[in-house]
Amino acid sequence: MKKSKWKIKFIDNKLLNIVLISKKFKNVVNVKTQSRKSFISKDLINLKLHIYNGIAYKEVLIKPNMIKQKIGQFHFTRKQPKHKKNNK
Repeated sequence: MKKSKWKIKFIDNKLLNIVLISKKFKNVVNVKTQSRKSFISKDLINLKLHIYNGIAYKEVLIKPNMIKQKIGQFHFTRKQPKHKKNNK
């Protein structure tokens, strides 16, 4: 399914400010975010984001092939179900 071109790509202001400041001073900062709806832009490449899933933060390295996708796609909020075997 194609992504619509007319929609505005949302980036949380707090997240964007932290990233721009860290790039300006060339500090490698562990950026924690709860904004799973934000889109990944070119400013976020090669940064380690700690993404919150409701329970814990998971570290994700942003790569160039992740641009134009949402941050929440790379950290699941639900566990995979493990079904028990039926011994008949």
